[in-house]
Parts: sequence; C-alpha cells; structure tokens
Amino acid sequence: MPCETSQYLDEAMAFGTLHSKECGDENIPLASVHMNGEVRGLLFSLTILQTFVNLDTRPHEVIYTFPLAWHTALLGIAATIGEKRLIGAVFEKKQAEEKYEKALSEGDGALLVQQSAKGLCTVNLGNIKACETICIEIRCARLLRFEGKRVRLCIPTVISERYGDEHMPLGLAPHETAVASPKASYPFTLAIRLYGEIAKGRISCPSHAIEAKSLEGSESGLVFSLAQNAFLDRDFVLLCDELQSRSIAGYCRVRDETMIVASFAPRIAESSSPIAVKILADCSGSMQGSRIAEAKKGLEQVLQALTPNDMVSFSRFGSKVQRETQEAVRATEDNISRLKELVKKTEASLGGTETEGALRDTFQIRTPEDIVPSLLLITDGDIWNVEGVIALARQSGQRIFAVGVGSAPAESLLREMALETGGACEFVTESEDIREAIIRIVGKMRTNVARNVCVRWNYETTWQSKLPKYLYDGETIHCVAITQAQTPVAVPVLHFETDKSHEAAADSLERVDSTDLFRLGKLRQMLETESKAEQKAIALENQLLCEQTSLFLRIERALEDKVTELASVCHVPQMVASGHGCHTHALSRSVFFCNDGYSDGCPADTEDVLFDSYPSPPVSAKKARAKANRGSTQGAMAKHPPKDSASSFNALRKNLIDIWLKNLPQMQAVTACLNALQTKKVYADFYKKLREISVETKLSEEQILCFLMLRILNSADNNWERHSERLITAYLTSVSEEQRECAQEKVNALLKAIERS
Repeated sequence: MPCETSQYLDEAMAFGTLHSKECGDENIPLASVHMNGEVRGLLFSLTILQTFVNLDTRPHEVIYTFPLAWHTALLGIAATIGEKRLIGAVFEKKQAEEKYEKALSEGDGALLVQQSAKGLCTVNLGNIKACETICIEIRCARLLRFEGKRVRLCIPTVISERYGDEHMPLGLAPHETAVASPKASYPFTLAIRLYGEIAKGRISCPSHAIEAKSLEGSESGLVFSLAQNAFLDRDFVLLCDELQSRSIAGYCRVRDETMIVASFAPRIAESSSPIAVKILADCSGSMQGSRIAEAKKGLEQVLQALTPNDMVSFSRFGSKVQRETQEAVRATEDNISRLKELVKKTEASLGGTETEGALRDTFQIRTPEDIVPSLLLITDGDIWNVEGVIALARQSGQRIFAVGVGSAPAESLLREMALETGGACEFVTESEDIREAIIRIVGKMRTNVARNVCVRWNYETTWQSKLPKYLYDGETIHCVAITQAQTPVAVPVLHFETDKSHEAAADSLERVDSTDLFRLGKLRQMLETESKAEQKAIALENQLLCEQTSLFLRIERALEDKVTELASVCHVPQMVASGHGCHTHALSRSVFFCNDGYSDGCPADTEDVLFDSYPSPPVSAKKARAKANRGSTQGAMAKHPPKDSASSFNALRKNLIDIWLKNLPQMQAVTACLNALQTKKVYADFYKKLREISVETKLSEEQILCFLMLRILNSADNNWERHSERLITAYLTSVSEEQRECAQEKVNALLKAIERS
C-alpha cells in the first residue's frame, strides 16, 4: 500500500526533534511509526510503516531493532522516497549482506532487514542523505487464537531492557543494539480493521485509549484507531471478548500445492485429580512497581484456587533463588495461610533475572510420583539468554505455565517454553486484572489429559504439522497440511480421547484468496524442519525471513545524487518501556460493547508511580567481564600498562579494539586509534615503528593503522563486523596491490617481533 510519508512526518515533527547519545548526539532518525492491520477470521495481516529522517548534514546508516509477535511471518518490504516506491526481495543472508555493502560502496542507498533473535528484527538503512526522508513498509501476518471466549491481539512495539548480554552468542550481532534511552520518544499511530464475527464481541484495549467507527462499504466490521497521542513505550493490546470459540478451516493454492490450515478449539472438561504447582515468582529489579504488585495479586489467586488435595511450592528469584518452601507441601488451610503471609512480604529486590538457574532449581523440587508437576512462572521475561532457557525447559519433562506481566513482556521466550513443555501462556498488562489470567491458567493445569490426538484431513497429504503435547479447553491449536487436491471440500476433523472419544470439526473449509495463509503454512513447515538446508530452501522459495535469509532492497541514485562520503552509523535507541523500574506511566483503557452498540472509550482507573531509588539489576559475571573488556581507554591498563612486552602488547591490542568499537558508529575509529597511539607515551616506540612503515611504503599513517587493525580484528573473538570492513575498505581503496602486500608483510613482521620479545 502506498505510504503517505509527509502525513506521518508532519505528525512526528509536531512533537519536536530529539537528541540521543546512542545516536552520537545527532537527531534521532526515527520520526514516527504507523501500523495498519486487519483481522479476517483468525488471520491478522499488518503493515508497519517506519519513517526515517536524516536531519544531519552528513549521510547516515540507520540501524533499528524492533520486536515482532511470536510466529509472525515477515512477508515483504518496500521503501518510499518522494514519489518513488521500491519493492524488496528475500535473499540468502550472506548474499543479501554482500548486495547491501556493494550498494553502499557504489553510492546508492540500501535497505536490509534481518532476523536478529527470537521475536526481534533489525532494519539496516544505509546511505540516507542529508535532509532525506525514507518511509519503510514492512508487511507481516500471523494467526490469532481463541482463548476460551476471547481473542487477544498484541502488537509488540518496544524491547524492554533485558538482563544479561545482548551480544552474547545467539543474541544480537555486534552492530545491533536494543539499548533504551530516556530521551527517545517516537510517535505511534494505528488503525486496525475487524471483519465478521470477531467484530461483534466486547472489544477493549487495556493498553491504549482507542476510538471505533463502523466500516463503510459492502463488508460489515469496525475500524479502531488511537484516540490520543501514543508512543512506542508499550505493546498495543486489543481484546475481543464474549465470543463463541469455534473451529474454522481455510485453504489456499499456490503453484501446485494446496495449503490447508485448520484452527481447532476443542472442548475438554476439567479433571478432579489433584495437581502439584511449583510457583516461581520473578522478584528481580525490573519487576518493581506495577509488575510486582500484579504478580502478588496473581500469587494470592493461585493459593486461593488450590484445594487441600493439591501440592504447592513457592520460590522467588532474581540473581539467586530463594525457596520459601524447600519441598512441595499440601495446600492445607495452615500452609496456604503461611504462604499468603510470605506473598505479602514479597518485593522486587533480588537483583538480576537469572531465569535459567531459577528454573533448574525449581525443576528439582520433589512432588509425589503419582502427580505430574506444573511449574507456574510469573515474570516479565526480560532476559537475553532465550535459547539457553528454552533448551532447559525442553529437557525438563515438566509443563511450564507462564504469566507474562508488564507493558512489554518477552512473548517469544514464554510462548516457546510453554510450547516445548506442553504448558500454556497468559499475558497481563498493567491495566488488566491478573486474577482472571490465573484462574484460566489453573483451569488448564486441571484439564483432562487428551490422548491419541490426530487430525483426519480427508485427503492424501505430502506434509502435515506436528500436533501439540496437550490440548486445553477452548484454546485454539493451528494444524497445517499440504495436499495436491486442487479444491478440497471435506472439512478436517480433530480426534482425541480423555475418558471417551471426542471430535472437533470445522464448520466448513473455505477458500482464502490471500497468499498470506499459504506462506504462514510454509513458515510453520520451515520451523518444524530440522535440516538447515531445507529451511533455507523453503524460505527462499516462499520469500520468508528466517535466520538464514534477509530482505534486501537497493535504492538506486542518479550519478549526481550518489553518496560519496562514508556514512556514520546511527543506532536508534528504544524508548524506556512503561512500567520498567522508575518509568511507570499512566495507562488509558477503552472498552466497546460492540454486540449491543459500542460506547466511547473511557479511561480506566490508573495511577502514576515514581520510584526514587530503583536498584539496577546486577550485571552477570560474564557480562561484567565483557564490559570490562570493552571499557574506557582511561581504564587501569591504560593508566598503568604492564612493563613486560607481551603483556604490554596485549594491553595495546585490547585498548585499540576498545577505542575502535567505541568510535565505529561515527566512523571515527581510525582517527581515534591513531590519536591514542600518538598521545600515550607508553606506546611511543610502537607508534614510531608505524611511522617508519608509513614512510617505507609511501602510505599514510591512517592506512598503515588500517592494516594493523585488519590483523588485530581478525584475530579477536566476536569483534569483526561489516562496518569495520567498510571503514577499512574506504581507507585502503586507493592502495595498489604492491603497496598492500608490502604493508601487510611489514605490519605482520612488526606484530610477530613484539609477540616474540
């Protein structure tokens, strides 16, 4: 869809320009974000419009990491510059990066979108000229689900500050960042259209104030938009309640394959058998304020929902785990009273969020052998070690039921844990009542276990998706199959057994004209395929973004418009998430009773909370070491360098890498490193050697330093990235092959001589 860039830019500039240290004290280039989506059945399609403006006098490369909802398929990108609109495509990751770097080196603009981590993507927008405005369109889709009598639509907008190192393995790449800045403030507008049955429910928005109006035209429905100024400081949540959960199915044919997607909502009664609940409450610093208050309400509700035949344990965690009960105890009246007193005293005072260790400890709590334990985790999920936690959950053999609290919980982590263990998830914003979520979670724990689960597709299939480990009453499970049948008409049926046989069948099998459904099915196939080669093949054939692919778009410029100056790297900082630490803002809520005619949105009872002393989560030992290694050039090693040559050289190498990475975003790394060598007396002899090589090779000192850094960065772990390569290439473009060989030989000889001495 065309992007009305000027409209959204005007809205953004009304809020004023902003400055941030993360952006080198330049104007933050993200002017505004607009989202435009629609819901048909359970298919949610969304277009995200990000407007970037370079208000500086030099070209920029903008890097912006943003969140996506769990199991969202990123389907395409486009860029609008003035009246020109360009469409991007998916390429193999390395090939896309090469195309991106080639475009920048030739003076053109370029757009690269990559999957950074689970639930996170990064936009790289290179060679934005001074005073230039570019609007990026990112199109995506996902399937919603019935959760009993409601559908919850969440659009993540901000990455809340997380515990741990964002650049550790399986985290963000070195050039990416999700650092929050209190100076960052991005206008956010939105329009969501609901069609069909889902528009007839009780619609509410616990995260924002919204307004609604009826859709005009042949199709009935509603369109919702934000009723007041909004910003990217909290996830947008739309709740559609008082619906009748039902099973629906649709199909789409592309090329010679037919994709059938069946969304079943089975009905399963609760069991009378006792349950064993291991409660694990996040009491880290990030839970301060409204989050811990909601968590305590939830804990009280859990205890109230237990019967004397149930078992319960209670642990709290932050940097360490505190077992309030060493083992699981009977939920007798005395034990419940004692646990309620402990809950009242619970505070978010345990430092960092060592989730992996807390889960490991809780898994070891013993319960009766005849009761399958369920671990209930109440947390904001704000950690970077997602893969490690999911791997531990997968190995546990215990179901994890997670309740995510706050304005921007880490959905991908909590949903993946629930999926891998057969548990379930609930999410609660500051304006919602957590007690209702807890009632639903405990009900799921008591649900009868379904056995012999299978789907009768009624057609020969070439592939079908895996079935979940557990089924829950009224909660949608999406099942996917590929068949050669051109026009399937027989509805798929879900079979399962509890104390008797059950079925859940879709009302009909409808043809879906949009190819989004087909590509969502292919995303599911890709995620369930173990072979990396097959994953990449599926992604490339169906133009899907994954770990091995990237979306790329080249913005070709006329010869006179080429960018000839090296662009500085500008990281777009995150807004501080509402409710995180001392940043707790008032939230507005809108409710519409659409089945009886809707009313105007009314603000909910809210409160502002300020915390004078918010304890920062302690840094993990591993992160502390990493931070020390990246520390200031005025650190202890710089002030008091070791006297022996080997240690002195190690200090030099460390300091040069340090200075290089610190100044790389502004592309001033070469100058900064050279200045450091010139001004520090302890490195005078080394600088003298570099000058001698410069004279002998007839190359500048900056060029010789580039050869040196090329050698140092190639030998360092996790410090090499394409921005370093770009900077070094820019300095060495004019160097002849003969000079290059000579300089490399002399620099290598110098380093070897120092290492031997």
